[in-house]
Amino acid sequence: SHNNNSNNNSNNDNEEPKLLGASCDVCGAKDTEAELWKCPWTRQFCVCSDACYEDGDVAHRALLEATFCGASVPERPELESWTSTKWVEFGEPGTTRLWDALK
Repeated sequence: SHNNNSNNNSNNDNEEPKLLGASCDVCGAKDTEAELWKCPWTRQFCVCSDACYEDGDVAHRALLEATFCGASVPERPELESWTSTKWVEFGEPGTTRLWDALK
């Protein structure tokens, strides 16, 4: 959870800011612990495994309904169509397909 308590801030002005990584919306696994997959329709809901995809059915459907302004969504996108949340550096070997998908 987000905490605005200023007592948690570092007193070291030279310390680099830390970016918060993504986590599985079902089990909470961090993106440093497992590869995460992001729903192509909501671009928000993430899972780390087939099991979490299945266990997240109710929460994912609720988010899909909100995303589509209350419209009922009869099917969820198959996990195979979800995209990895792994950082993709432009020009790195093997990333051409991923960058082309963003066009």
